[in-house]
Amino acid sequence: MQQTGFTHVDHQLSHGIDGKIGNRNSMALINLAWNKDFMWDGGVNNLEMQPINPITNPLEMDETIEHVIAKLQASEKYRILFAKAFGDEKITSQRLLKALAQFTVMLTSSNAKYDKVMRKEESFTTQEQHGYDLFKINCASCHKEPLFSDDRFEKNGLSIDETLNDFGIKITNKPEDYLRFKTPTLRNIQFTFPYMHDGRFKSLTEVIKHYNSLGHDKNLPKELDKPMNLSNNDRVDLVAFLVTLTDKDFLFNNRFSFPRE
Repeated sequence: MQQTGFTHVDHQLSHGIDGKIGNRNSMALINLAWNKDFMWDGGVNNLEMQPINPITNPLEMDETIEHVIAKLQASEKYRILFAKAFGDEKITSQRLLKALAQFTVMLTSSNAKYDKVMRKEESFTTQEQHGYDLFKINCASCHKEPLFSDDRFEKNGLSIDETLNDFGIKITNKPEDYLRFKTPTLRNIQFTFPYMHDGRFKSLTEVIKHYNSLGHDKNLPKELDKPMNLSNNDRVDLVAFLVTLTDKDFLFNNRFSFPRE
């Protein structure tokens, strides 16, 4: 859904075809051109290859690339569109993946109030500025500006959901990667709830309370091993700053909207 940063917000875990329930909360599709790895566990490192996973995953689209291509080839509408894009009506998996990558790489968000303040076009309110100061002290080491992610994988202090038993990066099978997840972007975070890989938090206040409760845990990365000690007012101000990362020009850009006939 475009209005929610191109993520699925109706449930804790994203749903697939026939109401099947996935294993994780989908990540927002924002500023992907600057990502080196994709998905919560970094299972894909090439934007052109990324769509293969949801297309073929039995809990998502439960399809095959061959069948998708056959359906596109049988569609006069898509043959015309592929001819406009590539010069002839030939529809191949390579062209399909290139087309998807070209669309997703265009999903750039850079005109939130935060960006306007950085360009000296607007100013933060006192509350937003205090929230920004708190952010730089407590959050910016992982959620690095201006993408608000360091594109790395870290432990976040969450306890295991015993119904999911999701232990983080499954790709490496290395003990040191236990409970590591990709640092998501905070851009448009106001609208990309629920939060965390398992969608356990419905609000930004819940997320901040979680991180505010951490500290003095040798199993956490150094960025999280000291208590934040935020007051109630601090938490409110931090949320106020996070709202300045909302880019309505991106969320309501007609170029990205559902195509109309």
